[in-house]
Amino acid sequence: MKAAIVSILSVSAITTLFGMFGIGATANRADAFCIYNATDKQIYFQQAEWKGMSKTIKAGDNGCCNWQTKDCNPSKKRDRMLDVASIRVVIKPRFNYAESVDCGVEKYSAIGGSSIEAKLQAGGYWTVEKNKNFNPSQKYGSQNPPYLVNSWSYDHRLLSTYICPVERKGKPGLLDFLD
Repeated sequence: MKAAIVSILSVSAITTLFGMFGIGATANRADAFCIYNATDKQIYFQQAEWKGMSKTIKAGDNGCCNWQTKDCNPSKKRDRMLDVASIRVVIKPRFNYAESVDCGVEKYSAIGGSSIEAKLQAGGYWTVEKNKNFNPSQKYGSQNPPYLVNSWSYDHRLLSTYICPVERKGKPGLLDFLD
C-alpha cells in the first residue's frame, strides 16, 4: 500500500515538473490540496465551498486544487480546514448512490439533521486507500470498512482517518453489493 502511495506521489511530482516547463498543467503540492487515490476504484470528491473542486479521480490518479485561489479556499489560508461535501469510493462504474460508498463521520444538528462530514486542510492532502485491516471473509460495512481516507496536514501530520462506509446511527452500514 505504501508503495502505491509513493508511486502516486512520484507521478504527481513528475507531472508537476512537466507543468513547470509548459508540458502539462497540474498544481504543485506546495500550492494545492490534493486527493491521492491509492485504490483500485474511482473516487468522487466534492468540496462544500461555493465553487471548489468537484472531480472524479481514477484509480491510481490524483486531483488537486490551488488553496490560494478563492474558488478552492475562500480564506486563502493554508491551515484552514475545508468542509467536504462528498467523498465516495465508486464500487460500480454506473455512478449512483446505491453503488458508491460514502466516507467520513456522521454528524447531527437540530436544524440540519444527519449529515456526513469530512475535513481537509487547505494546504494538506488526502490519501484514499484500501484498509489493510479489512477482512474479506466478514461482512463489509462500517465495522469492517474496505476503504479509509487519511487527512494529512501541509507539514505531513496525520489529522484524521475517515472510514468508508460511514458508521450511521441506527443503521448497520452493511454493504451487500461489494464484490
